[in-house]
Amino acid sequence: MRFVAITAIFLALIAAGMVFINHSTDQSIAARIQILGIWRSTQDSKFTREFKNDGKVIDAYEGSSLNSDGRWVIFTKQMPIDALPEALEDGAVYLSIAAPESEAQYFKIASINSHELQLVYLDRGGIISFTKIQ
Repeated sequence: MRFVAITAIFLALIAAGMVFINHSTDQSIAARIQILGIWRSTQDSKFTREFKNDGKVIDAYEGSSLNSDGRWVIFTKQMPIDALPEALEDGAVYLSIAAPESEAQYFKIASINSHELQLVYLDRGGIISFTKIQ
């Protein structure tokens, strides 16, 4: 009887962990879909950032491309990437943006929907906000 109870508890813990991982995966998939498109900075309306479906990111200022070779990746604590600047939170979704010949920037996605994107710099703090224009 004791073995059955311990087994049931163990299986319940595994199931709870799977639900948490699935929820985190769902959040990262939703973020990957919602981030696609062109976003305008709310702090500087001349700056835009485009997230393309193929993983490229293009920063532009006044319509002129600043960088077209950057790459973006969405990740979580459950699906991390290497060289992270600090410990990751359970349930949070993160963004890495890397341009050639410069260090990657890491952000926590504070909020994202079809109209708004707020990112928090992991290594230096501060929030940058965008509105979707396309």
